[in-house]
Amino acid sequence: MIGYQVVTRLAQLCLLVTLLVVASAAQALPSEAPKPGTRLQGVEVYVITFGPGDHPFSKFGHNAVLVVDRERRADAVYNFGTFSAASPSLITDFLQGRLLYWVSVGHWGPTAAAYAANNRSITAQKLSLSASETERLIASLAKSALPENRYYRYDYYLDNCSTKVRDVLNDVTGGSLANAKSTPALLSWREHTSRLTKDSPWLNLGLNLLLAGGVDVPRSRWEEMFLPSALAEQLAATRKSDGRPLVASQEVWHRANRPALAETPPRHLWLPGVGVLIGACLTWLARAGRRSRLAATAFTCVVALLGTAAGALGCVFSFFWFATDHDFAHANENLLALPPWALLLAVAVVGAHFKGGRWLAWTRRLALVLALGSALGLVLKVLPWFRQDNWIFVGFALGLWGLLALALRQAYLPTTPREASPTKRRSSDLSRSSIEPDAA
Repeated sequence: MIGYQVVTRLAQLCLLVTLLVVASAAQALPSEAPKPGTRLQGVEVYVITFGPGDHPFSKFGHNAVLVVDRERRADAVYNFGTFSAASPSLITDFLQGRLLYWVSVGHWGPTAAAYAANNRSITAQKLSLSASETERLIASLAKSALPENRYYRYDYYLDNCSTKVRDVLNDVTGGSLANAKSTPALLSWREHTSRLTKDSPWLNLGLNLLLAGGVDVPRSRWEEMFLPSALAEQLAATRKSDGRPLVASQEVWHRANRPALAETPPRHLWLPGVGVLIGACLTWLARAGRRSRLAATAFTCVVALLGTAAGALGCVFSFFWFATDHDFAHANENLLALPPWALLLAVAVVGAHFKGGRWLAWTRRLALVLALGSALGLVLKVLPWFRQDNWIFVGFALGLWGLLALALRQAYLPTTPREASPTKRRSSDLSRSSIEPDAA
């Protein structure tokens, strides 16, 4: 216990020393950015890449442009990823894909302290820019931070903090990054999204469910730079028109205590097996329910729960398609396997449990149509327009709904003499023998 307290105190002391060092650096560089048109001797420009954090919003990293004027002892951090967490419309704007971000100008000291305190790495790339390029960059950054220009509609893949930095650097360096448009990306947008959320399984599965086929289209290295880490890699590999490297030097200013990021996405190949397992359990419950009221009730509850969950997911998919501006959630092929009308299954199976008859017939039809929809989602993969990487979800649904459709052929039926227990059969035989006369 004492050893644990000592280690904790030492860790707190190290963090305090780090913050004090960063704060002293902040005091050494006052908070005044170099202005366009001023003498640029001693001005340095850095692309700062921040590593991922714990919060879902920070899983993909962040970046900013740092301008330092050594002679005037001034600095400015241009951050294209600012939004108001206190906005009363934050949740609705986010859900509808209409969240406004803006360009903020801060100071390096507090910025570095905040990211270091959240255990996020800080990597600085000093750019090799001419005086004219530096002046154009400062003018472009200053213009983007004006009140009339600072706001923009955020798009996670097409228009975010990293693509803003990419675009402004490409403009001031005469298109030095544009060559990446002809280079294939290393991974698709879905694969990048999945690998960077590998440590959060529920978040990972949720994003893979919500993202439609647009994130599976082959992309270029240029489009891959929606990730700050991909932009940093491309900057390090880029040479300007005169043959000089775009990055003069690269340093790690703060090293986070985190495991290395996954290089490949998880495949979740176990998920179809889970669907088959649930379907097999339902088949067993359906058979057992012919002899046990408890098993029949359990079967009804599980099917009602599955119908509710599948229908709710279908409603979410439909909402993001028809009621939001999240383009990469539109036309989600998971709607074939998990449609909104699966909610009807929950109602029908309860009716079948208590009344049977037509309710049972409707329950069987609904399960069959759900299975056929899942099979259709699988068959359509042969066509070039259906490229969504949702095999695991289609496999899960096909196994589940297919076995449920078979199970419902045996559910809620009366017990046959063959299925009666041995004790009941024996007593029945004894009763018959006691009343039947012996043959003369």
